[in-house]
Amino acid sequence: MLSCVVGGVLLAQPTLRITSPANGTVVYPGQSLRVEMEAAPPDGFASVVLGGSISFGTIPTASAPPFGFTVVIPKAIRPGSYELGAMGFPLPGHGRPGEEGVRPAPVFSAPVNVVVERADEPVRLEVYPPTMRLQVGIKGYLSVTGVFADGQQVDLKESSKTIYTSDAPKVVTVDPKSIVNPLAPGSAKITVSNGKVKVEVPVVVSAPRGR
Repeated sequence: MLSCVVGGVLLAQPTLRITSPANGTVVYPGQSLRVEMEAAPPDGFASVVLGGSISFGTIPTASAPPFGFTVVIPKAIRPGSYELGAMGFPLPGHGRPGEEGVRPAPVFSAPVNVVVERADEPVRLEVYPPTMRLQVGIKGYLSVTGVFADGQQVDLKESSKTIYTSDAPKVVTVDPKSIVNPLAPGSAKITVSNGKVKVEVPVVVSAPRGR
């Protein structure tokens, strides 16, 4: 921890760290999640806000230590990996060296990722397009929708439970974000699976035009 001297008094520059949840924690839509913070020194911040790639409607804010937040994962959120991070506003005298007499700059925590998934499995997958014709070097994209027993249709393209495999990886590959990369002329079959259900997508790859 860095420090600076103000008025002859040595003050520690505050730091923030998310102690809970752990990186990679799986959460469910509609679940309450407790986010715990470690602030050092505990009295170094006027307030701390929670941010990241999940929209909670209002910005969770804590104005007194111990800093922590109870948030609800949105019910309509798309399954996938999301980042959480905190931003703290230091009290006067707790900024970086050279900031004496000015408003201290915000302090940011290192982010953690949470994985949002439904607790149940889809009863059916709908993958589009059902077949693909691609040229070498021109990528394609798949959309994956899961139909669940409650009738909901959910975008599962980036779900950690959605697995993409190619039976001819020298012809075509597909990454965890459903991006299809044609590598060589030929035919292949991409299998998209989530839980016990799967869909096969035939792919034909042609040489680049002009060759």
